[in-house]
Amino acid sequence: MTKRSRQMDGYVRVSRVGGREGDSFISPQQQRERIEAAAKNAGAEIVTWHTDLDESGGKWERPGFQAALERVESGVTDGVVVAKLDRFARSVLDAREAIRRIEQAGGSLVSAEDGFDSKTPMGRFAVTMLFGLAELELERVRENWTAARTFAARRGVHMAKPLTGYDRGDDGRLVSNEGAPAIAEAFRRRAQGANWSELARFLDEREVRPYGRAEGGKWTSASVRALLRNRGYLGELRSGSVVNSEAHVPLVTVAEFEAAQAANGRPVARSSEPAHLLTGLLRCASCRHTLKPKTITGTGAKVYRCMRDHGAGVCPSPATIYASVVEPHVERLLLDEVAARSYRPEAETRALEEAEREVANTEAELSAWVTDEAIVAIGRDVYVEGLQARQRRLDEAQARRRSLFADTASALPSRTELRELWPALTNAERRRLLASALDVIIVRPNGRRPVDERIVVLLHGEAPGDLPGRGKRVPFKGFDLPEDAGMPLAQDRDDGAVEGPKRRRRQQAVSA
Repeated sequence: MTKRSRQMDGYVRVSRVGGREGDSFISPQQQRERIEAAAKNAGAEIVTWHTDLDESGGKWERPGFQAALERVESGVTDGVVVAKLDRFARSVLDAREAIRRIEQAGGSLVSAEDGFDSKTPMGRFAVTMLFGLAELELERVRENWTAARTFAARRGVHMAKPLTGYDRGDDGRLVSNEGAPAIAEAFRRRAQGANWSELARFLDEREVRPYGRAEGGKWTSASVRALLRNRGYLGELRSGSVVNSEAHVPLVTVAEFEAAQAANGRPVARSSEPAHLLTGLLRCASCRHTLKPKTITGTGAKVYRCMRDHGAGVCPSPATIYASVVEPHVERLLLDEVAARSYRPEAETRALEEAEREVANTEAELSAWVTDEAIVAIGRDVYVEGLQARQRRLDEAQARRRSLFADTASALPSRTELRELWPALTNAERRRLLASALDVIIVRPNGRRPVDERIVVLLHGEAPGDLPGRGKRVPFKGFDLPEDAGMPLAQDRDDGAVEGPKRRRRQQAVSA
């Protein structure tokens, strides 16, 4: 019997594409040719290609890299072929973790230029040695970059992205642009008592775009706060311990800057009504942002509405739904469906409480790091590394919490107990029960469809981990829902023939 050739994936990575294209941009093609030759020599066939452009080898969350690992772990492919080991990873820890996952799944890593297969003893030894050299080289590059950036700061050359209101001149120093007068006016308005939301509207009206935001991006309270705390508008340039106080022309004086920092903005008028039942749970299917509770002027009707303009972009089809429609429907789902699941043992309840505290602590730590004014003194690299480390810890804590919810039964009372308790509960108590059982309620924008076709309820552990939220920069996109994903939980359970595949399609859609 002819032995089947190994079915393997090819992985291509380029650290920096820049403006290169056409004939001058040959690195991915060269990598493909080497990978194909190595696969042929190893008796393997490349069945799928994964490419990461503008992605550092020191970064773990690379889309193509993760997709290749997942295909090996799922048994779809027998391993990964790369042109050179440092294309695969530059961190020894990341590389060893990736190879461990590949080998546990029965796969292998083949390197074309280094000429080995991770399944062999010599191959495994070479992997450890070569990755160590790659990490050493990465540290050397970082040290050289730090030295170059420090030298540039002393000369007033801004190597990072220009501040909003500035452009980079021919000599590398910042020069003010047409947005500078509005930035200076924002400082003065803050000193006079304007709140963050007022300043965000002001900058939007002046058509000053936040630097680096996609077309249509809007200012938010958080982005305005960060802008007005940036000492770069005093003409300063910081790189590690180096501070150049005359790097470029300032937009505001020291007195104006300090007055803006000391000012307390006018309080935002807030409703005295208690929070709506589903605040924070409802999300727009078109942009994945939360729906905000509003009262329609003149009628007094309460609705949940996508605000349309978000920091990352403009929602293409904002969802709106009446509270009188969605709240009773979600209450029925909670009382009739969710609470029907079995109880959670006391030990598992304690573990879940510990997981909740861990998530809260890591969220607070990340928020403190993002908003700490002293961060500008430590340098961009240290700041970014600290930000990534804290975000990684938060992601891990959230994953552990989701795992507890997914692997064990519900923490809710029984259906009978909940039905008896529900009428006597306060709105806040009902909100806590809903939040303990549900991750997200997705709302489609078409208001003419029945409510059970418009919403998709995701229980704990079913929501994707990259939903938009305060302090999180995630892709601006909608939920990819199949047409039949809006079926209520009751219909899923009543029809045993469709329950499994429809629920799986729903989970696959929201996690895509």
